[in-house]
Amino acid sequence: MNHPVTAKDSNKTLEGGIFYPTGNMLIGVPSLAEAETLRKRFVDSGVDAAKCTVMERSLFQAEAEKNLENPGVLASLGSAVHIRQTQLELAREGCHFLLVDTPDAQARDHHVALLAGAAVRYAVLYRTLVIEDLIHHIASSIDKEEAGAPGAAIG
Repeated sequence: MNHPVTAKDSNKTLEGGIFYPTGNMLIGVPSLAEAETLRKRFVDSGVDAAKCTVMERSLFQAEAEKNLENPGVLASLGSAVHIRQTQLELAREGCHFLLVDTPDAQARDHHVALLAGAAVRYAVLYRTLVIEDLIHHIASSIDKEEAGAPGAAIG
């Protein structure tokens, strides 16, 4: 089992004080068990275990609240603050998160395929200057209209 970590522990960069893990997919699911199951699926498919991190809801929520206390000007100009607020709301509703290294389009497509049938409520890919909404690309058991993900391409 991968131990839950904070954004700081996962060594991800910040954009103006807001969590912005460029080159990573962030996936929100309704339970810690689902997050652990998905992590195993990713690792079993060849994703490096060190680059596939479960982020437990209460720790994720605390980090998001801290990020949103005093966002920097750069973060406020883009969509990072809005995205982080959405993530905070999902954590408050009980979502747990999985952060997966996604260095290129091939990895993105591979990861989206691995999510098929999972109870995914939220999925974005952090790219340079763009946060891409992936929820509508996932054949998930969660209704897309209720997924809680922001618009198609953000930023």
